[in-house]
Amino acid sequence: MEPKAPCPAAVPSEERKFRVLVGVTGSVAALKLPLLVSKLLDVPGAPA
Repeated sequence: MEPKAPCPAAVPSEERKFRVLVGVTGSVAALKLPLLVSKLLDVPGAPA
């Protein structure tokens, strides 16, 4: 059986997009969320 979609590893890296869903519970976690998001955006190779 042939796969219908190309393998993600076969897609050039400039075409790959990553989406991250972050869920938090609690007031302390909600306060830390902006810090977490800013650190994720600083990851090398991440889109700006």
